[in-house]
Amino acid sequence: MKSRVLAVSLLVWVWGASVPAQAGWVAEARNTAIKSNGDRLSPEPTTMQIADGKVRLVQPNSVSLIDYNKGKFTILNPQRESYWTGTVDEYVTEVVRNRQESAKRRFGEGAAAHFESPKLAEAGLPKITVKKTDESQTIAGHQTVKYVVETEGQAFQEIWLAEDLNLSGDLDPKKYLAYQEKMNGAMLGKVAAINKAAYRNEDYRKLHEKGFILQMITRHVAGGFERVFTSIRRADISASEFEVPENYRRVRLSDVFPTDGQS
Repeated sequence: MKSRVLAVSLLVWVWGASVPAQAGWVAEARNTAIKSNGDRLSPEPTTMQIADGKVRLVQPNSVSLIDYNKGKFTILNPQRESYWTGTVDEYVTEVVRNRQESAKRRFGEGAAAHFESPKLAEAGLPKITVKKTDESQTIAGHQTVKYVVETEGQAFQEIWLAEDLNLSGDLDPKKYLAYQEKMNGAMLGKVAAINKAAYRNEDYRKLHEKGFILQMITRHVAGGFERVFTSIRRADISASEFEVPENYRRVRLSDVFPTDGQS
């Protein structure tokens, strides 16, 4: 009997050692896309796990793995058991290439240049102003204060910040902003310039260092996007949550979620 108990104990120890858990955070949120006319689409649930500079983002049809320490992005398609992974620069390059190839097929050879991400010079970036308001509300059990981010006199973002939440030990604000600025290289139009200007703005950067944003609404000419957290808590997260399952196969980025009718 003692030998059997010892064997079970050893198995538990070995299993625990192979998938170590680390202290982190688990948060639930709702993402809502907003049309250019102001109509809101149905919200989509999102679960976010955060630990040691990594984030796992689970949405209805995809899972994203983000490593802010290494500047790496991975996107998984659970239905097809496929994935793509690479650096942020590689991701942006692939997105731009795929967009241009699609434009060529649809509109002809000369259309590709119109779908290339703009080269944004520092001197040409729009002015960003961050204003703290007197408004406050409780979100996900935390008291938040509203900030408004303006560009050229118009509201661009509405931010509700919880100063009592400090996630910097698991999500470094500087690494997060640097990562987001690189990701922004895949965007088109005026919003790409506004985003880059915001990521470079000192007051905007300080907001991310001051606490955790529990609600953000972004509005621009093409529409908008809202993310609001419904809960956030401390949790131990297994390191395996940030890894690609062994049975998944690596494919091209364009094949993770094909749009040409493939099943």
